[in-house]
Amino acid sequence: MCDSIVHEKKIIKSIKLEATKEKHVMNILVIGNGFDLAHKLPTKYTDFLDWVQGLREIGDWLDWVKKIPTGMKQAAEWVKDSCQPEEWAVKYDTSLIELYLDADSYERASLICGDKDGKIKSWFHEHGFEFPSTGEMYDKIHNALESDMVNKRDIRDSALDSILQAIQIIENKKYTIDDNAKRFWDVQVKKSPEQMESHDLHIGLNYLCKQIFSLMKDNFWLQYFINKSGGRTWIDFEREISKVIRACDELVCKQQLPNNVQQVFGELHIVLSNYKAYIDRLKDDLDRLILLLEIYLCEYIDNLPLIDLPKSIDELKIDRVISFNYTHTFARQCPYLRQPEIDYIHGEASVSSSMNDNNMILGIDDFPSRGGEDADISFIFFKKYYQRIYKDTDCSYMNWIAKIKESGKRTQKRLKEEYPGQIPYHKFKNKERHRVFIFGHSLDVTDKDVLSSLILNDNVYTTIFYRDMKHKSELIANLDKLMEHEEIIRRTGGTTKTIHFEKQK
Repeated sequence: MCDSIVHEKKIIKSIKLEATKEKHVMNILVIGNGFDLAHKLPTKYTDFLDWVQGLREIGDWLDWVKKIPTGMKQAAEWVKDSCQPEEWAVKYDTSLIELYLDADSYERASLICGDKDGKIKSWFHEHGFEFPSTGEMYDKIHNALESDMVNKRDIRDSALDSILQAIQIIENKKYTIDDNAKRFWDVQVKKSPEQMESHDLHIGLNYLCKQIFSLMKDNFWLQYFINKSGGRTWIDFEREISKVIRACDELVCKQQLPNNVQQVFGELHIVLSNYKAYIDRLKDDLDRLILLLEIYLCEYIDNLPLIDLPKSIDELKIDRVISFNYTHTFARQCPYLRQPEIDYIHGEASVSSSMNDNNMILGIDDFPSRGGEDADISFIFFKKYYQRIYKDTDCSYMNWIAKIKESGKRTQKRLKEEYPGQIPYHKFKNKERHRVFIFGHSLDVTDKDVLSSLILNDNVYTTIFYRDMKHKSELIANLDKLMEHEEIIRRTGGTTKTIHFEKQK
């Protein structure tokens, strides 16, 4: 009884807090990917690409394992087919290879690979190979080798060397595969052990892994990003998408295939007469890429343990969050009763999403097309403003901004003549003052519409957190793209200061 009363009181308290929340000033937290990175989460685009490539390598590994048969006769046939097949088929008797592999495979493996600890022998056993003891089998092999079989020993050595090299490739891959991909795969094996351990990419995998491999297959954007990343630790998907779409626009405008277009598209081999078919493919592949990214975020990132909330944020009384991330990191850090309202401005990763109801935004800013009205329509799907409308993403932040403006309207009207340029923040009444805290967002110009509408209110005081002096310098440079120089100078110093930089902790 006591527990239920306490629970009821908590609910009533939360309802009252919600009802009175609008009477208080707003403390709005704006977070970007740097917020997730501060939690040591692998959420850079390059982390995602490494995960994808890791799963591809696991798929390759499974294909290799599937090709290693479990019976000796099949083993002989596999060697025959893999090493000089024409020569084997015409000249040699596979029964000798069968005997040779039966009794001596791991012995030869030890010699060729220097396997003193018996790892190769263990590998053969793990994959279903059984070896007879020495004695009679060795006598049979010895007798066979003594017979008149010219060069068969060299051919056998070459064949066995090839199979051992294949095994080494398989084993080495296990140690070079991306750690995040391996952890994800291990979880899937634990969830569906009978399916996942069948070593069959097409039959044995659980539904989620089948879906992943399907989304990865022949995806233009995925391969394009992997090629562009080229070992770098950072890549901007949106900027790369913009390059491709602008190249398409140039193609339509010039009615020919400029050199830079072919460089951008690479293996896609776009042709002018059928460019609209390629645009359709780019759209479909982008949908598939976004769904694959959503799986990575929901099935892997959102299940990783979190470190403590950064002290810079934990000390604040945040009641609203504008998240440019797809993840739920902030929500996972907050107990239910003190969780603020969160606006996932670029969409929210959802474990239950499909291609049709995914609402994640991944696109480009609007740009004036050089290819005319038809090109504008063709490329509209890739533009953020269209995706926001089409996918019906949350835009609660617009209501918050409207309330900020409304709350300071009386003071602005009263002091406008006295302070024509900018009304000092301290001149507003306490109930009219609002705070904005920016953590982990680069202040990139692509989000100018949202950031400017928050920062450029006279009754808003903005704190921008930075990691180190290099990061602070980058933020100031990006701030310069959001507003005029005079505005930056006025808002970062003196009596009109409304922007403050603070080192994160």
